[in-house]
Amino acid sequence: MTIHTNTILKTMRSMPDPRTFSSEQTIWSKLSNFWRVFLLALTLAAAYFAATVSVAAIFDTAQPALVLRVYGNAPGSIARMADLEIASATAQIQSARSSDAPPQSMQDMANAMSPATIQRIRRLALLGIREAPLNSPALRQLAYLETDEAKRTDLLLLGKEVSRRDVGVAAQLAEIQVLGGDARAAFANLNRALVVSDALDAQMFPLLLQASTDKEAERLLRELLAKDPIWAERFARHATANETSGALFARLVDSLPEKSRARSADYGQQLIDRLATVGQYSDAFRAYRAYSASAQDFSAFGNQAFPPIDWRLIDNLESGARLLDIAGPVSEIFVNAGRQGQVAQILTRLDPGNYALQFTLDDLQGSGGTLELTRVCLKDAEELSVASDQTPFVEGLVNLGFTVPANCPYQSLRLRALAGNQSTNALLSKVTLRRAGRPAARSAQNYRVADGSD
Repeated sequence: MTIHTNTILKTMRSMPDPRTFSSEQTIWSKLSNFWRVFLLALTLAAAYFAATVSVAAIFDTAQPALVLRVYGNAPGSIARMADLEIASATAQIQSARSSDAPPQSMQDMANAMSPATIQRIRRLALLGIREAPLNSPALRQLAYLETDEAKRTDLLLLGKEVSRRDVGVAAQLAEIQVLGGDARAAFANLNRALVVSDALDAQMFPLLLQASTDKEAERLLRELLAKDPIWAERFARHATANETSGALFARLVDSLPEKSRARSADYGQQLIDRLATVGQYSDAFRAYRAYSASAQDFSAFGNQAFPPIDWRLIDNLESGARLLDIAGPVSEIFVNAGRQGQVAQILTRLDPGNYALQFTLDDLQGSGGTLELTRVCLKDAEELSVASDQTPFVEGLVNLGFTVPANCPYQSLRLRALAGNQSTNALLSKVTLRRAGRPAARSAQNYRVADGSD
């Protein structure tokens, strides 16, 4: 592409200095809240990214004006000066607004700048183009000030041709495309910005996660994720490391190809455990479906990857369970004399009814111990009711029954070992969970309901 400096400068000098609101303002007012926040985030991210890069790039100094005096009209220094002007003005505008004010578009931001600030930015941008016509930062800076939509678009498209790594160009194009009803193109530009740089991850990933709250945005994001973009693993890393992001990511992760690094077990383990821990059980199971190669398997006692939806074995000093490295899924459970403790647990979502957890104990050492299964009803991170069943710690087939009552959408099953006067251990295998008839009333102590709700 041939760029004629004089043509660009002639076009730029025709920019109207008394700024006027365009028809974009009416379109902006009709956007859903998600798209307003989307555009605001693009505006702020682009501004602060430009400022951060500028400060870091100017020889680690916070005095770009000094650099400009020393090195003259170097295009890089000029562009950075203009970027810092935009970032500073944006920060001042945002700080002056109340926290509950509606989001602003880039046009709003530019219109709110003082005439003196506008004049300084324009002068620096034009100076940059005079020194180097192939100057993407200067083109997007002039576009930022431009009130004529057609001219603004032309400048940005020119900037895109000059440098496809300019995040600010991508952000402004995305705003124009959303306001013009082409959200798909806006997401494509955002994708390009994330591909060429990770500098916007902290600002843009939370916004992308919020896309699951808007049908159109979710559809477009799922299309992007289905292509396993280069930033997908960074996206997963962000979501699993931030408490507020996990649930939204769990609703989107199934869009990624199964072979994507973002769907590796490492991320699944963190995500599922975090969601279950904070009581977001529905999202934990949604993430489990995406990351696990199979359905929940109660017979896989301790040899699956995603506790607590897979069995979690608990190994303490006084009691616990350990998966043994021998043929078949075999674990050792143990408890020291006079001690007790939880040895395993699993999160379930069983339908109301009666159930039996069965397993086989072999090679028993010690006597006088007891095994106890506690069923805890869970809903919205609250424990609603608790029921327990006990049986002697003896060799052979062990059967522990429990009931899932109505209004008990999720359950935590917790297996405990209690020792008498002797330390006790055994090999546990052949675990099954099955529907059962009404649990047998062995004794009042064997099957008890803490709150009577069963």
